[in-house]
Amino acid sequence: KQCGKNLEPRCPHESLIRKHLKAISGYMNKLEEEGEAIWQLRMADELLPTANAWWEDCELPALSREEFASQVELQSVHIETKPIHYELELFFQDTEDTFAGHFLYADIEDHEVKEITLMG
Repeated sequence: KQCGKNLEPRCPHESLIRKHLKAISGYMNKLEEEGEAIWQLRMADELLPTANAWWEDCELPALSREEFASQVELQSVHIETKPIHYELELFFQDTEDTFAGHFLYADIEDHEVKEITLMG
């Protein structure tokens, strides 16, 4: 007697979608818990020598770790999930344009920072 009822179709991948959404939520929660200042300093720790080399080429005074970190702002987040692998990419830009428009990039795979570098 269900022929007359309006049944909603079910997605055959519902459990997998929920798993991926849970992983994405976990990454975003961890990012929020760590906070902006932690990531600003992490990016500065990796890229300060490069930033100061660029500034030196422009005959500008060297930046301190804290000065450079305060210029770093998160611009975007890219998250990729696969059944057993999760990747998070963070794109930062520094407000003083130290690297002439290049993005500061962090790659996190399965909760481990794999790379911090300049991009584009």
